Amino acid sequence: MAELSSTFNLMKKLLLNLFLIFIAFAAFGQKQMKTALIIYFKDKGNPSYTFSNPTEFLSGKAVARRTQYAIPIDSSDLPVNNQYISQILSNPAFTEITRSRWFNWLAVWGQTGDEVYLKTLPFVEDVTVFEGQYYSGTKQGFEKPFFKNETMGDTPLAGAKSAKATKSYDADYYGQAWNQTQMLNVQKLHEKGFQGQGMTIAVIDAGFYRVNTVAGFDSIRKNGQIKGTKNFVHPSESVYGTDASPIHTHGTQVLSTIATNLPGQMVGTAPKADFWLLRSEDGDDEYIVEEYFWTAAAEFADSVGVDIINSSLGYTQFSSPTYDHTYADMDGNTTMVTNAADKAAAKGILVVNSAGNEGSSAWRYIGAPADADSVLTVGAVDQNGNIASFSSRGPTSDGRIEPIVTAQGAPAAVYSSLGYVSYGSGTSFSGPIIAGAVACLWQSNRLANNMEVIRILKESSSYTTMPNNGYGWGIPDYESALKTLWVKPDENSQKIALKAYPNPFSGSLELAFPFVTKSEKVDIQVYTVAGVSIYKETQTIDSAYNKVVLSNISTLPRGLYIVVAKSAHWSVETKVAKN
Repeated sequence: MAELSSTFNLMKKLLLNLFLIFIAFAAFGQKQMKTALIIYFKDKGNPSYTFSNPTEFLSGKAVARRTQYAIPIDSSDLPVNNQYISQILSNPAFTEITRSRWFNWLAVWGQTGDEVYLKTLPFVEDVTVFEGQYYSGTKQGFEKPFFKNETMGDTPLAGAKSAKATKSYDADYYGQAWNQTQMLNVQKLHEKGFQGQGMTIAVIDAGFYRVNTVAGFDSIRKNGQIKGTKNFVHPSESVYGTDASPIHTHGTQVLSTIATNLPGQMVGTAPKADFWLLRSEDGDDEYIVEEYFWTAAAEFADSVGVDIINSSLGYTQFSSPTYDHTYADMDGNTTMVTNAADKAAAKGILVVNSAGNEGSSAWRYIGAPADADSVLTVGAVDQNGNIASFSSRGPTSDGRIEPIVTAQGAPAAVYSSLGYVSYGSGTSFSGPIIAGAVACLWQSNRLANNMEVIRILKESSSYTTMPNNGYGWGIPDYESALKTLWVKPDENSQKIALKAYPNPFSGSLELAFPFVTKSEKVDIQVYTVAGVSIYKETQTIDSAYNKVVLSNISTLPRGLYIVVAKSAHWSVETKVAKN
């Protein structure tokens, strides 16, 4: 009888899948094609917000992140001018899509030709027009995977175990997720108590069908770890969907690799982290307007104070081929979504993005925003650590090695929206496995910033001495990374401190070494946040003054930098901002 019952339940699940697919095809016919206009403003006018009271437009956590990492609050943090928006939306020809404070634009649905009128407005700088974009006020449905050659986990694993209580961080505890966990040595972080507590991860995806009901997410629901949700595609609709109006399962399975907490069946890489679930993807096809949804989602994630963004999304070619990206566009500076990812990193967020699944296709290369120079791009390996044939390769078109690291994604254990552990293949899953592990690592030492964490991961990976455009710097060893990053409070860490004045600086920069007790020669290098050395010199620290002055760096471009000072006995670093 037990076998018959199991078979009957499986048949019910299969029938439900067929029913949902039928709904998706029915919804497919409701497509409307419209024109999206991106309206760039000349300035932010005279906003009612001021830098002196940033909690009016940023959360306390977002302000604290900027303070912690010496990131100045600037005009890009200010909201878009409401008077400009109101004037445009007072015209019934326009309906708001979304907006961006970082890049000071408003996206609206309208018609080709409307840009002529919009450019006459005194506060409008320029207008970009995207014709033939998908639009529907009610469309949900199951969409296809966002990277080609990706398989979703929709079949229960044979011989799956029931969840059970266990305290040993071993194969029995992690269940089907053991291999993808121990490959990175993440269990060593969990043993030390680092399981993501206090870290907040935004998952930007297409939808999180049944995350609010299935058992795999009981733990994060009961413990209040889901801090909120937001749907940027259809703002009035839930990111969870309903059986009558289903939404994509991609985000569900992506989230599961981090958040599932079912000992004996599956445990994710950061089961005690907090989460924001953000929907930026729309429809069965791919449209460039989704890059603007992604931008708005990343800005929102910043404003609520997240630490990490996981994005298992990528953009290369679109259903409207006119707007296809080229390989030349994968230079870290061209696409909207790439610029948004780099901006998020500049705000102190560690952005993890899947490399893509084009390794065996004509395209072959990573997509956007995986080409961003401040993003932790993740490729996929199989269960033995061999590169997956589908995993997208580097280099970027400007010659940088990509991906940065790799993790298991061929296949990976995922939790299905139908309530069981399954397998899925794609960098969509290797990415969040890394993102959860990063949360546990970074939790151990919040003094380090996002780019320092990425640098330490590169130094702790299997190909650290010979990175390549398949594996990147390789498979990270998080136990090794922890030893490098972890600073215990009782180890007098504050004595080894490099202080920089003024910070931000515009001319010369003074470096103070309060721990130096005798004259020492020191090699000083200045790095971009992407880890590129752009300045170096050697000076001698006089113990009478414990400082040196860098007087030749005033021509550096405005931005964030890492200053590293090394003697024969020690190495220290600090973060500085150039005005």
